[in-house]
Amino acid sequence: MATIYFRKNGDRGLWWVKFYHPLDARCHRTSLGTPDESAAKKILRRLEAEIEMRRPELAPLPASLSEILGPNKRMRTAESADLETLPSPEKSATVINALRAYYTFIKADNDSHHAAGKLSILRAFFGSSVVEEATGESCRTISPPVYKGKTLDGLTPLVLQDFVSSRKIEDSTRKHYRQVFHHFIEKMIDLSLYVPSNHLRPNPAAALPTYQNKNEVITFLSDGDIEAQVKALSSEPMIQLGVEIMIHAGLRREEVAGLRTEDISPDRRFIKVAKYIDPRTQKPRKLKTGWRDVPIVPILKERLLKHLEGHDNYWLLPGWNKERWTADNFSKTLSSLNKSAGLSWTCNEFRHTYATRLAKDGASLFKIAKLMGNSHQIVERYYAQFILNDPD
Repeated sequence: MATIYFRKNGDRGLWWVKFYHPLDARCHRTSLGTPDESAAKKILRRLEAEIEMRRPELAPLPASLSEILGPNKRMRTAESADLETLPSPEKSATVINALRAYYTFIKADNDSHHAAGKLSILRAFFGSSVVEEATGESCRTISPPVYKGKTLDGLTPLVLQDFVSSRKIEDSTRKHYRQVFHHFIEKMIDLSLYVPSNHLRPNPAAALPTYQNKNEVITFLSDGDIEAQVKALSSEPMIQLGVEIMIHAGLRREEVAGLRTEDISPDRRFIKVAKYIDPRTQKPRKLKTGWRDVPIVPILKERLLKHLEGHDNYWLLPGWNKERWTADNFSKTLSSLNKSAGLSWTCNEFRHTYATRLAKDGASLFKIAKLMGNSHQIVERYYAQFILNDPD
């Protein structure tokens, strides 16, 4: 119903609350005016009681119960509250206006390929003609609308789940669909373009399955597998070296594709994963995590030294046009080469290989998390078994 969270404000932070109005389901965020957590929790309990009392479906107490309890001088009852003066629910915005506002937001807040990815999911749901009208972005493929409502009022958990379940995609991709819908609807609530029908669960995407495989078994490469993988990429030396960096340094696909030549330290001991202004787009590079330095192991150092001989490109791994690889093109090229060689490994397996090797060599979960740019919880979920078990 309501949640509290702490916000730093200089040296003295305050507790804030987020809640949805029981009648019009609008989202409100406001400061509680106190740095004391216990005081904030007391205010939260009072607020939740007030919200509950204002719910329109609340039944009045029978006279016998009112007589037993007596008058409540500390809280207005639903009967005494002037409900007629409270705002009445409004209709949500049209789909066109909502998509236009969301596109404006993601175009300013995301890299272009991330914005395009979100838009492609919405296009499959709302239809290509609707998205094109809202954004002005032409569509290469025609997608008929699954959701045909003119406003967002028809968005329900069942509608969203039927759509996601009908797609012939992996659960990891279903999870991504869920995230995009949740982000879209949450932003519409923030912009007052979507009026939830359920104030207890205002975002219908939150009711979708998480599509988390809690018993997931990770796969990683053996020494023989690594040799076969590297050999299969010999026709594309930039892809080949990129994969070796993932295996031996644990970088993400996007991090490898965005490496500059200067990100290899002058002494060739570290790879620097850093933020910078992309010289082509003039936009800051966005990292999934913060800056970090990753040690270069001897086998990778040898490969990098050979690669850097006479290398004068701004990008460490330039593509055919001497510009940086996009993450999608990197993956498509890798997949095509692996398919020709009868291999099916992906960038995830390469990072798993790096992490499991660290774990088996006795590295702590904290060290693995720091080197990979992951949270301690994620690392523990996947790799604790390799630390706790005997490597042999």
